[in-house]
Amino acid sequence: MQNMKSNIKTPSDSLSDGLKTPSKPRYRLTKLGEQMARLPIDPKIARILLAAKKHDCMAEILVIASALSIQDPRERPLEAREAAAKAHERFTDKQSDFLAYLNIWDSFQRERDKGLSNKQLVQWCHQYFLSHLRMREWRELHRQLAEIAIEMGLTSKEQAFRRPPVQEQLRPSEQAGDQDLSAKLKQKQLDKKQHRAQIRAAKEAGYEQIHRALLTGLIANVGMKSPDGHDYTGARGSHFHLFPASALFKSKPKWVMAAELTETTRLYARDVAAIQPEWIEQEAPHLVKYHYFEPHWEQKRGEVVASERVTLYGLT
Repeated sequence: MQNMKSNIKTPSDSLSDGLKTPSKPRYRLTKLGEQMARLPIDPKIARILLAAKKHDCMAEILVIASALSIQDPRERPLEAREAAAKAHERFTDKQSDFLAYLNIWDSFQRERDKGLSNKQLVQWCHQYFLSHLRMREWRELHRQLAEIAIEMGLTSKEQAFRRPPVQEQLRPSEQAGDQDLSAKLKQKQLDKKQHRAQIRAAKEAGYEQIHRALLTGLIANVGMKSPDGHDYTGARGSHFHLFPASALFKSKPKWVMAAELTETTRLYARDVAAIQPEWIEQEAPHLVKYHYFEPHWEQKRGEVVASERVTLYGLT
């Protein structure tokens, strides 16, 4: 009797076939992910660095990114807490704790440019309650990140290293020579007003660039002030408070973002800055959701329109 080969597969046959040709999911890094992987820092900070190229603020972000990657260089000893807070006031910015890092960096750089000895720099740091060792660590990490950014083509050598800004002096109006005393005083006041407006305009432009770049990596740490005004509603219904040492603790702007959320007695936001809610939609369109409601006929436009609500992790 001739044996016929059966085409019926046993469970073990099916298993062996499955082992021979497994279905492998293909996970691949995006081009952005590949660039982030080359930076030896937290992925959130790496994302911020890449956004700095788009917003043309690489020199500033390199300073801030390296500061966020080390321990805070400011010292707050318990026995001299008030003295430390007073010394740190010269570095604070009323709108952003991130800009305080730039102010510290610029101040330290100005002292170095004076040709001070290492001992004198240590004394300067001690005077303003800054850790000289952490300042050195900060500068070293900044140099390494700048070199990697240059190698990756994110910036040039000239634009990677920040120089302390030179504050322009007030220039009197050329017409002042032909005016009487009263007119000269009025012209002087007008010159001062225009000078302040120019400084403010330049600062605001820089503020938006820097904080839009920061927002790309810190998008999960945004918050909107609660109706009672004491805390903030964060992503997915969380609630946090501004850290008491923040320069924004008293002002409490409507929208903020934070470098980190730390839980101690309550959930605190550290290193915060005021932001505009429209920046969220523009910098993270893939994360926001759109809801349309109340469709109605608009007589003047001659079309149907509706209201739109944009949400990020439940925040409107």
